[in-house]
Amino acid sequence: MIRIGQVQSVEGARARVYFPDLQLMSDRLYVLQHPASLTTASAQDHTHKVDAGRWAPAIGDVVLCLYDDSFNGNGYILGVIACR
Repeated sequence: MIRIGQVQSVEGARARVYFPDLQLMSDRLYVLQHPASLTTASAQDHTHKVDAGRWAPAIGDVVLCLYDDSFNGNGYILGVIACR
């Protein structure tokens, strides 16, 4: 099940999301992480390493969430749709 909601709190690698259409607050959801560093090659024998660090949504961000089959099951924040 896919839901759109607004981040209410961030606790490390998890966040709580409010779903206004249901008037319901989620439990702590895991935030999907992307690689913390990337290496790019722009020419032969020439590379750049970029360290992005860990990402977390900010309070007030509108996020896309994915739940397993039961709404009270495990859920994950896939990313931000709109920043505050």
